[in-house]
Amino acid sequence: RDLHSFPTRRSSDLRTFKCHGGAQMRKILILSLCMLLSTAVPAQCGVNMLLKLGIAPSSQLDNDSKYEGDPGVSLSPEVYYNFNNICFGMGFNQLFKRKIKDKGELSGSNIYFALRPMLKVLENEYVYLIGQAGWGMINHNFDYKGEELEDKGGFYYGVGGGVDLHGFIFELLFTSNKATFKSLDSNYSEEDEYTMMTINAGYRFSMSLAKKDKKTEKDEEFEEDEA
Repeated sequence: RDLHSFPTRRSSDLRTFKCHGGAQMRKILILSLCMLLSTAVPAQCGVNMLLKLGIAPSSQLDNDSKYEGDPGVSLSPEVYYNFNNICFGMGFNQLFKRKIKDKGELSGSNIYFALRPMLKVLENEYVYLIGQAGWGMINHNFDYKGEELEDKGGFYYGVGGGVDLHGFIFELLFTSNKATFKSLDSNYSEEDEYTMMTINAGYRFSMSLAKKDKKTEKDEEFEEDEA
């Protein structure tokens, strides 16, 4: 009797640990991949590095029903290659935990390619459009009739616009995360879409990687005159 009454770890507890541990590992791998690829910079271009803090006043989770989400915060580092004010690059977006009404808590990670065409208005002042497309993972504590649900990831996209005022960034961005939630205990699954409108503020760090010629034409003419 004492042996049978000894507390043991349930199989559902083991699955929960495995699920959340795998999600954390995927986040680390995604961030590492983003940092690795961001170093592959062409030599004849300018590079813009952006760091943005976002606030989503509201969000929504859609499947057969609609579930409203509380305000949430996000952080987005991005790297762009600038060719004549046509910027393309990649970024990583971390959605910090927020509550979804009648569902539970949610957070997420996205890695994406981005396009940012810019129009110069005044010196060091620009307006621009934003297009993003990539892959996202949603971490959550949702369940279905007591069954734990695991996220398989899905397509991510974002569209919006912004202004750049002497390096200070202000954006309005609509984003969507597709997600497939599958039960760990049965064949149940559901297709969800998590959408939100985010207000971003941040700063742009710029640098030029164009190589300078060792000698200009004037230097060469001067050397010829000296000879």
